[in-house]
Amino acid sequence: MTSELSPDIALRFSGALDRLRHRGPHDEGVVALRPDSVPEVCGGPDCKLPLAPFAPERSTGGAALLLGHRRLSILDLTPAGHQPMCAADGKVWITYNGEIYNYRELREQLVDTFHFRTGSDTEVLLAAWLAWGPAMLSRLTGMFAFAIADLRDTAAPRLFLARDPFGIKPLYIAEVPGGIAFASEPKALLAMGAPRAANPRRLYTFLSTGITDYGTETFFNSIHQLPAGGWAEWQPFSQRAQNSGRYWEPKEEPAPKISVDEAAAELRTRFENNVRLHLRSDVPVGSALSGGIDSSSIVCLMRRLEPAAEIHAFSYLSEDPAQSEAMWMETVAAHARVQSHRIQPGTEAFAAALPEMVRLQDEPFGTTAVFAQHQVFQLAAAAGIRVMLDGQGADEIFGGYAGFDSFHLAGLLRRRRLIKAGRFLRSAHLCSSGSRQALLRGAVGALLSRCAPGTRREGPQQAILDRAWFATRGVSRHDLPPRDTGRCVLAAALRHSITVNSLPMLLRYEDRNSMAHSVESRVPFLTAELVSWAVSLPQQLFMPASGQSKFILRKAMRGVVPDTILDRRDKLGFTTPESPWLRSAPAAPWCRAALDAACALPALHPLLLQQQWAAFHTGSGSSPAPWRALSAGAWAQENSVVFS
Repeated sequence: MTSELSPDIALRFSGALDRLRHRGPHDEGVVALRPDSVPEVCGGPDCKLPLAPFAPERSTGGAALLLGHRRLSILDLTPAGHQPMCAADGKVWITYNGEIYNYRELREQLVDTFHFRTGSDTEVLLAAWLAWGPAMLSRLTGMFAFAIADLRDTAAPRLFLARDPFGIKPLYIAEVPGGIAFASEPKALLAMGAPRAANPRRLYTFLSTGITDYGTETFFNSIHQLPAGGWAEWQPFSQRAQNSGRYWEPKEEPAPKISVDEAAAELRTRFENNVRLHLRSDVPVGSALSGGIDSSSIVCLMRRLEPAAEIHAFSYLSEDPAQSEAMWMETVAAHARVQSHRIQPGTEAFAAALPEMVRLQDEPFGTTAVFAQHQVFQLAAAAGIRVMLDGQGADEIFGGYAGFDSFHLAGLLRRRRLIKAGRFLRSAHLCSSGSRQALLRGAVGALLSRCAPGTRREGPQQAILDRAWFATRGVSRHDLPPRDTGRCVLAAALRHSITVNSLPMLLRYEDRNSMAHSVESRVPFLTAELVSWAVSLPQQLFMPASGQSKFILRKAMRGVVPDTILDRRDKLGFTTPESPWLRSAPAAPWCRAALDAACALPALHPLLLQQQWAAFHTGSGSSPAPWRALSAGAWAQENSVVFS
């Protein structure tokens, strides 16, 4: 944070850092940097500077840059990994959240020019900055959000912020009284004094479509996030932004000439290497296991790479037998010889967890499935596992969601491949739960819709919105996520799923759920190298004539994952019995309070919302609008959100 340092600001900073204790329970550090002066706090046990502990109550005025950190120890568990960390001369400092998986390879490139004092990836980041500056971003394989204060040039000091290509790790920014602040979660910025006014545009998009977290905006008008694959630079003591940009995003590239067998072999090699890198840790590593293709691929590759290791897999079991994946989990657990841990929470556990879910997510969320994931990380933490691998991202990369078959058909129709389109239409519905008519309707809708492929359009649930309230704030039905276009309809839908309507919010849910239990969640499908290669593949490798989803991933994992898993046609994941739970007696007090809070929002029609909730509660309505409204109401109440 940059500010005019005063006792009040320093105390608010200390309180904000305490709000993030769950993200790093093992250590805490603060440094106060000023122009042309010695820092006020030590940057680690090897720092030779004669510094004193940070004392907010004794802080004096003047321009200052405060850096703070809560540490979750994963690499180099010794005190040497303390953050904020500084270079030997005390003029370059870093505070950093995440993991650089290729830190060993980078260290080998830097060892001749930098004297390493620790075994941490944090110090490798410092050395990379000193050697390459911002150009280092293209060399990093990992998930990260970091701030580097470079004070070597006293005439032009720099504060450089960056975020990983997919936004796996969060980075929020806000103007607060006395300066500019950045943090891993909005709650810390609110504690610093960021205004609590709602963002009408983001609220409208969520209530009408369920989409959140894309781009730079948040549900708070005053708080923005650094975009995935983004960077920004400030003059730290003048608080003037110098520059910002994107260093990576998925782009449409010419499809390479590659056979199915060649692509499958290449994918297996690339993904196996990703899993190998993501296993680097000085603490035990486990994995989530749903019984689907994605998590099963990770678990089976973990066993392939470490034949003698003790591997723990963690699963959620639904109370509803129709939603249970127990059979598939058992198949994978036996095949990979892992210790299987399962949790099957009931209605009471769900109802009890709802207030905590609202607090930890910081912003509204669109599904109660977030609870299932929360329980899995809680189970892992209880077993002493501090690092988890998860299959997030595979559906977005390889076309695993329902509806992608319609985008493929739309692409064939757009390119006038009518014979191929006819063959696909005749057979593809056999691999999905829809009919030929539904498949065709979806394709026509993708071609005619003004919305981007992969974006859920507004539905009947928009009736509860007070359009006049939104209109007076410059928000209309056209303020939906930006369109992604391209030659290939399916490829555009995949890119849109990665950047806007699916992956960003899933990564936010996962980050909050894992860090709530001080567990680091890693997603080995999501590296820039793998995704750039995958999204350029020919369309038929994602969706063959048979309509089988994630075709190339299934083929790549043949011989690694049991055939019974690879041949599955259904898709469940960590699914909750949302409607029965929300209608249950244990959840009634929370739902009633959240409904009252939602009805108090000027952005909604209270009478229509109450009618919709009553229809839902009696079983005659199933619109997602009641949950979205309840989620928004609970968020607004928890955070004392202002609606002007």
